[in-house]
Amino acid sequence: MQIGPVGIHDVSKKKEIWNDFAKLYSGNLKVIKTKSKEFERLQLTFEFQGASIVFIETDTKPLRVEIELPNSKCDSKFLLSESDFMDKALSFFSSKKVTTNSDELNRNYLLKSKNEEFVKSLFNDKKIQTIILQEKIMMISGILRQTTFYIEMAVNRDINNFDKLNNIGLLTKMIIEKTYANK
Repeated sequence: MQIGPVGIHDVSKKKEIWNDFAKLYSGNLKVIKTKSKEFERLQLTFEFQGASIVFIETDTKPLRVEIELPNSKCDSKFLLSESDFMDKALSFFSSKKVTTNSDELNRNYLLKSKNEEFVKSLFNDKKIQTIILQEKIMMISGILRQTTFYIEMAVNRDINNFDKLNNIGLLTKMIIEKTYANK
């Protein structure tokens, strides 16, 4: 792929990192080209404790992590997202806003859920907080559909080395463990 307009990042440079990550997690890495052969998508699938996990990054979209937790007892819809001035102003009127034990996380993110106990057990964890802040996670959401709990995470474009990608893997595993522990 040739260097193009702003917003397009050549993910082919990350193939080796993703390949090493796939080996560590016993995952299946696919490199998919568009019909025009202009753009690529890296897609890694693996399992952890019965959860299906997919990491996807394309030349045009940042890393996204999709997690499916079948037969989960978790029914807690939640959203953690980067916050700006308007979010903070609007959250003042929201009864679903949850604060964590981290001033830095509360300052930079907006956390919403009706199940405050579950999201606090998830986002009060210091290791989870550290990775969210260090890797500048843009959003994490969770929702129950029938008997499967779905979690989605949007990650910034700066995940460009093995350690950073592995941090996202570790964050994913911690979120799965805490979600399955939620009764």
